[in-house]
Amino acid sequence: MTNTRCERAIALCPVEITNQQLMEILSTVRADMSTIKGQIGNVEQTLTNMNGRIGVLVTTSTNTISAIDSLARAPLAAPMRAEFTIAAPVIISNHEPTHE
Repeated sequence: MTNTRCERAIALCPVEITNQQLMEILSTVRADMSTIKGQIGNVEQTLTNMNGRIGVLVTTSTNTISAIDSLARAPLAAPMRAEFTIAAPVIISNHEPTHE
């Protein structure tokens, strides 16, 4: 017999325990279950937080993709007619005009 089979055989043997021992076992199981319940609550909270963060990332990514898509569809520069007006040159002089 392997150790596993031996342990199973022992575990299946009926064992007499007192009510006090049974209450101690149940108390330990209850405490362990309470700890596990708390850990499950922590995992649920962590997953909820992660889900919220993923939602924010998805929204941001979607907005970014929409902006890029809009930029890709819009022309880089709107076509326009350029009209230039060239003014006559202005001569600036610091000398007073002389009258002879």
